[in-house]
Amino acid sequence: MCPYPIYPPNHGGGVRIYNLIKRLSRRCDIYLLIFIREADDPEQRRALEPFVRKLYFHHWFPRGYHDRWGLEPKGAQLFDVPGAYAMINEILSRERIDILQLEYTELGQFGRPEYARVKVVLSEIDITFRSRARRRKAGLNRRYAVNRNFGHSWTDLLRAFRFELEVAARADQIHVMSEADGSYLARFLPGGGRNIHVVPNAVDVDEFTPPAAPRSATELLFIGNFDHLPNQDALDYLMTDIWPLVRRRVPDAALKIVGARAGELVRRYDGRDGVSVIGEVADTIPYYQQCAAMIAPIRAGSGTRLKILEALACGAPVVTTTIGAEGIEGVPGEHFMIRDTTAEFADAVCAVLEDAALRSRLGEAGRRLVERRYSWEHSADAAFAGYTELLDSQPVESESLIPAGEREVDVSIVIPTLNGGAGLEEALAAIRKQRTRRSYEILCVDSGSAPSDLAAMERHGAKVIGIRKSEFNHGLTRDLGASHARGRVVVFINQDAVPATEDWLENITAPLFETPGCAAVQGAISEVPEREKRFYWDSCGHRFYFTRESKRWIERYFGIGFSTVNAAIRRDVWERHPFGYAPIMEDKKWQREVVAAGYGITIALNAVVYHTHNYGMKSLLRRCESEGFGWRTVGETYSLRDMLLDLAQPRVYADLLRGLVRGEIRSKAEFFFPWLRPLIVFRGNRWSRGVKL
Repeated sequence: MCPYPIYPPNHGGGVRIYNLIKRLSRRCDIYLLIFIREADDPEQRRALEPFVRKLYFHHWFPRGYHDRWGLEPKGAQLFDVPGAYAMINEILSRERIDILQLEYTELGQFGRPEYARVKVVLSEIDITFRSRARRRKAGLNRRYAVNRNFGHSWTDLLRAFRFELEVAARADQIHVMSEADGSYLARFLPGGGRNIHVVPNAVDVDEFTPPAAPRSATELLFIGNFDHLPNQDALDYLMTDIWPLVRRRVPDAALKIVGARAGELVRRYDGRDGVSVIGEVADTIPYYQQCAAMIAPIRAGSGTRLKILEALACGAPVVTTTIGAEGIEGVPGEHFMIRDTTAEFADAVCAVLEDAALRSRLGEAGRRLVERRYSWEHSADAAFAGYTELLDSQPVESESLIPAGEREVDVSIVIPTLNGGAGLEEALAAIRKQRTRRSYEILCVDSGSAPSDLAAMERHGAKVIGIRKSEFNHGLTRDLGASHARGRVVVFINQDAVPATEDWLENITAPLFETPGCAAVQGAISEVPEREKRFYWDSCGHRFYFTRESKRWIERYFGIGFSTVNAAIRRDVWERHPFGYAPIMEDKKWQREVVAAGYGITIALNAVVYHTHNYGMKSLLRRCESEGFGWRTVGETYSLRDMLLDLAQPRVYADLLRGLVRGEIRSKAEFFFPWLRPLIVFRGNRWSRGVKL
């Protein structure tokens, strides 16, 4: 997942990600999500699709927001945009992703996948808070107004520090550009460097090669993407302080400035004192091959600079600073020259211009260094080793639930569980009593039940797939269960839904085995027979769902409100259309998708389960607000007009009066229900930001 376009690869991060993807695609199935400002990017799509299984673009408008507590840095705020979380989780579930790799610190906020078993890798292209601190120390906040866009005060620096350490600590593995970056970051993390993995920046050593023709003896090169402010600062420092000293000593010295986003601040130097501003070029290699030396007086930033590795690969001598050479394991004076004061830097540049033997020695040593340590093949190997280490350390308890060689079954019954107690025991017992021609298995996706519940699952022959409670998601959890199923048909049932008859399983699955074209079966849901255990208005059916959004859905979908309380789906249909990310109403979301795809859903009125709730005031409010939110997620609007009309339904008040006369209204929740449901569904549909737990 990348916050910026990576093709054309005209910035350091883009060069890195593009080259790693090309090489990792030989060993990994890669799904790529890129934030872009346009609706589509055909050029980028053409360049990247040969290397990825699927390419997604997230149409993105950067935004900032008022952070009430002042904790989120502005860079992170830009990418905290509507739809991003839902899109990520949809991809994670639909494509069966093993690893979510987040490029750049600002995307670390997305390292909270709610899909079990997904590992998170955070790529620290640079150590952001270190880079910010260096920018401040170098005075970039005073000299460049654009530097203030992302915060420049000490408070902003502390925000960046807190955010970066939080997202880094949460990641399963951190990829850094060098041992130097890893050692620095490890000092601030609770576990030190145990999950830090070095995947160095590199260069294509077959493409970036020394020239066949002699180099210029007087032409120097400055190269960099000028959206990256340390490059602009380095150029201004070069032109203001260093270049006059060089020209005084070597009057015929020339300088070419190459790089993307060369605006007015760069072009003002064009034509002055032997300077030519070239700007963005399609290929930088001829400039590396022609120059007498590449100079990079970098004073801010962090990470490893690709342009230095590219210059070394082309046999170009390099003069830079300690910060510029940071992370490159070369020897100063042997592989490149490092100078940190103005006069010393100018002297080093002049020495290279004046000494052909020095240029030759530095160029040859630099080339040998990148061949030995800094090829993209080496970096791809390091990244793949990190993935392997991460997945090898992953618990595989669920794999043992399906022994190798065990025969296939006809039906898999998937039950999400969490402390189901007596209801779960009753449901499992009723399933075990089923009389059916079909072989079946029971899969419980458990979010942390008590030992007594786990014992009940084991006693009834269920296979348990454990997840953390925080990972539960109505759609993704059911997908996880289905991904472990061995049956041709997958039955979904709630932990408190009890089959009413011993032929329930036969009845709910028969159409999927016997009726061509049937994709799913909706079973019947009935209240428990004992009146005292029920909510007066029931918890399913038209009395509870008397509001207009429910009625519209039923009418639109041929009298069916699909519900995973009691349903069966053909496995091959589920494989094409998994539930995906759904905090609630995963069943309606799935129904909408498969009906749009042309599949049919059948009702099996003879496949009955008992399922009921006896709501109190708090649980009723929570249920109705979550429902309102859920309807919004599936595109169903509950308007003010809908609410007002539903508040004035005579039939509902007649039902309320009947309950009062008979003494069947026993609680405030039951009495106020006719008013509460429209009001709270409206509130949830309009203003709720999530499911109320």
